[in-house]
Amino acid sequence: MLWLFDTNSEVCQGMTDSWGCFEKDQISWYEEETERIKRHLGYVPLGLAFFHIPVPEYRDCYNWRKTYGKRNEVISCPKKNTELFKSMLVKGNINATFCGHDHDNDFGAFFFDIELVYGRKTGYGGYGPSWFSRGARVIKLKEKINENTGEITFDYRHYVIEESGNIVQNSEPLWRGGYDYVDRCER
Repeated sequence: MLWLFDTNSEVCQGMTDSWGCFEKDQISWYEEETERIKRHLGYVPLGLAFFHIPVPEYRDCYNWRKTYGKRNEVISCPKKNTELFKSMLVKGNINATFCGHDHDNDFGAFFFDIELVYGRKTGYGGYGPSWFSRGARVIKLKEKINENTGEITFDYRHYVIEESGNIVQNSEPLWRGGYDYVDRCER
């Protein structure tokens, strides 16, 4: 399953000085749709989620987990954590999330059982990238079907292809030392 979410661009639940976030009705939709699919198929297929503005867990991930890639600018997430990530953990059907928004970040890491990943700045509008070449994160999926149950699962891998054609594999995750970057997120 591919889950596509709209974070809006600015304003989070009435806070005009915040980047956009997931509204309660979006989270309810995700939870209800997950349950509807589970009733229909008899299981919850795993998937990937895509959205523009990172959830606050991206900051926590960078602060307290081993990460690969680069954090070259502050993490600009909403000032309120509306708990989509928590809902994804409870539902257990998301392998990874992919976001953009911060043009000079392309890091990723596992936070609990979900991989949180930044894309790579691709276009020429807006600022950046300042610290690396333009490129795109490519995701390769390999579907597997259990012949006995019919249950569908998948493996995935991803990497960056730079504008020049150079392929950048994800490096070995490194521990950054547990420094608590506050960035532009809620606290």
